[in-house]
Formats: sequence, structure tokens, C-alpha cells
Amino acid sequence: MDVPCRLGGKEFAILLSGTSREGGLCLAEASRRELATLSFATPRHENVRVAITGGVAVPFAGDASGEEAIQRADASL
Repeated sequence: MDVPCRLGGKEFAILLSGTSREGGLCLAEASRRELATLSFATPRHENVRVAITGGVAVPFAGDASGEEAIQRADASL
């Protein structure tokens, strides 16, 4: 079961249960490419484009909490 989460501000995470690191990398890249094709019009008729950066990490058995995997994902940006 995949779980999207808001970490705060403009930071989000997706917990991908049963997905390998390689699968996470593929999803992150596909999401980045798809979002890069989008643009939105503001009330002033200005076009705004979307860009994201993402990091991928796998939890280790020795991690004290999920925070350690989040820190590794941040470092992989």
C-alpha cells in the first residue's frame, strides 16, 4: 500500500511499500518528467510551470525511525 505524506511546507514523501530502490527511482523520474509538462494560468493570465526535485531512500533494518530514511532521501537530492 503506497502512502503519500506531507512533511511540511512544500515537502512531500511517498511511502512505497514493497518497492525496490530502483522502482522508487523510476517513479520519481517519471513523476518529475510528467509534472514538467504541466503549466497553470494564474488569475493574471500568467503561466506557471511546475518542477520538482526528489530523493529516494530505502529504510534499513537498523534504523531507529523513519526519520533516518527521510534524511538519506534528502541527502540524495
